[in-house]
Amino acid sequence: MTLPRNRAQRDNEAFEENSGDQGVDRRVVVKNTAGDPANVSFTPSPSAITIYNKAVPSADTEVSQSINSNTRQLIIRARGNTVIKFSFVATESGTKFTTIPVGSSLSLDNINLSSATIYLQTSKASQIVEILEIT
Repeated sequence: MTLPRNRAQRDNEAFEENSGDQGVDRRVVVKNTAGDPANVSFTPSPSAITIYNKAVPSADTEVSQSINSNTRQLIIRARGNTVIKFSFVATESGTKFTTIPVGSSLSLDNINLSSATIYLQTSKASQIVEILEIT
């Protein structure tokens, strides 16, 4: 007769000891219905990666960039020493925006844009904003 497993037993079965570090590290092992480790991929491979180098000629003046359909990730950063103001709505990049500080980047992960336009401003003139688009 097989006794029902309690939660602690089930939880322990989901973990695997990392033999390389004397058991300090535990990692989750996803198992299939047969109890064997399952082959799981959480992030689909990108089908296309597009880089935009968007010129921003004047400080505090809005520029736009169209984003392709089915975009799953956007990474935005300034090439120079400037703050970026970022918005999805025209004319709001100066009033309702997300700030990307100097030396930082903004990564929007696990998004599913059917199509969109982003709006940007920089705090200094003659800047380049780098946009990495992953579909």
